[in-house]
This record gives sequence, C-alpha cells and structure tokens, in this order.
Amino acid sequence: MWAKRLNELLLVDLKFLRCKIFFKIKIVNDMIPDRFLVEYGSILHSEERFSVTIKNNDLLYKEGKIDETSERVNPTEPVTPSENQWTDFWDKMDDIGLWEWNEHYDLCCFDGTQWKVQISLEDMEVESEGANDFPDSFMEFVGALEDLMDMDLKLDFP
Repeated sequence: MWAKRLNELLLVDLKFLRCKIFFKIKIVNDMIPDRFLVEYGSILHSEERFSVTIKNNDLLYKEGKIDETSERVNPTEPVTPSENQWTDFWDKMDDIGLWEWNEHYDLCCFDGTQWKVQISLEDMEVESEGANDFPDSFMEFVGALEDLMDMDLKLDFP
C-alpha cells in the first residue's frame, strides 16, 4: 500500500518538475535575443576593434579586424550569461532607453571611433551606429554589457 502511494507521489512530483523545467526554459529563452551585435573601435586601425555577437545562446567576444575580407582574431571563450545577468541587462536597457536610440550618431571627421549596436528581442529592436558621436547613455550600455559578460571591455572612450 505504501509503495503504491509513494509511486503516485513520485509521478506527481515528476509531472510538476517537468512543468517547472519547461517554464524555466521558456523564461530563459525569452531573455535570449534573436540578434545581438556590438562593434566598437578605431576607424583607421581596424586591428584595434572588437565585436560581441551571439551564437547558440553564448556571447562571443572577438578582437581585431571586423570586415568581410579578414578573419577576426583573438576570440575569447564563449560566455553564457545566467538568467539573472540577462534580467539585469534587459532592465538596464529599458532604464537607459536603448530602444529609443537614433539610427545614426555622426560627427564629421576622418579618424576616431566607430561603433554599431544591433539587438532584437521579441518585438523590440535597435539598430544604431555612429562615428565619433554617441548616445548620452552609451557608457551605461557598455557597463551593462561588461556586467553581462563579466569582463572589462577596456574602451578608449573619447
């Protein structure tokens, strides 16, 4: 009798656990962006650039040339942010107004710094880029990105 009751309790626990795992995966997957690209660096010296992209839920940081004709160099190990890190990142993006950034920020100059941010998450999207000019909240964005990746991006910010 007690074995049958224990078996029933285990089945209920398994169903609950399976449901809990499903919802946890769904919540985490809802935090993973559909597109994530950040590029930053010198206009004249492409070897002084870096990029952050997403692949298979991992963030990939690479330094070096960022163009179609060359390989990026010095990749780091993929970074898999935790659920809490993603939650904090998206909260900060809402706080700094990332989704309202302009498409272009440019100051006329032939050298300096270029950057690009392309992020989409469900029905929200930002495509913003610039040369020698930045949104007011750009450094807060960089700080949130550093927290998300748990690394120092060592920006030369004008």
